[in-house]
Amino acid sequence: MDAVVEAYYDAVEGAIAWAATLPKSIRRRIGHVNLIRKFHRELPPMDEARARTRLAALLPKLKDAGVGLDVNVAGFRKPTCGESYVPEWLIDRCIAEGIGLVYGSDTHKPEEVGADWEWFERAVSKGRAS
Repeated sequence: MDAVVEAYYDAVEGAIAWAATLPKSIRRRIGHVNLIRKFHRELPPMDEARARTRLAALLPKLKDAGVGLDVNVAGFRKPTCGESYVPEWLIDRCIAEGIGLVYGSDTHKPEEVGADWEWFERAVSKGRAS
C-alpha cells in the first residue's frame, strides 16, 4: 500500500503542476486529491500519517499554482469509504492558506444533487471560524 499511496499522490502533484501551466483564466480547481480513500474499508491499511503528510504537502503547490480544491463528498455515499474525500483538517488548512474550495457532490443520479451539502457548509464554516 505504501507504493500505491506514493504513486497516487505523485500523480496528484503532477496534475497540480500541469494545471499551473494553464492560462489563469481557466485554472480553477482540482478534484479527487484524496480519492485513494474510496476503498479504504476493503483494502489493506495505508499509513495514515504518510497520507496526511502527502496531503499537507499539496497545500503550497495548490497555492503557488493558483488552483483550488473540489471538496468531493461522494465518499459518504460509498460503503467502502464513508467519508468525504477531502478531510476536514485539509479544508481548515485550505481556508487558512486562502486556497479556494468548491462543493462537489460528484453526482451521478438526480437524487444525489446537493448530497451532503450540510456537511460541506458546516466544515467550511468551522474552518473560517478557526
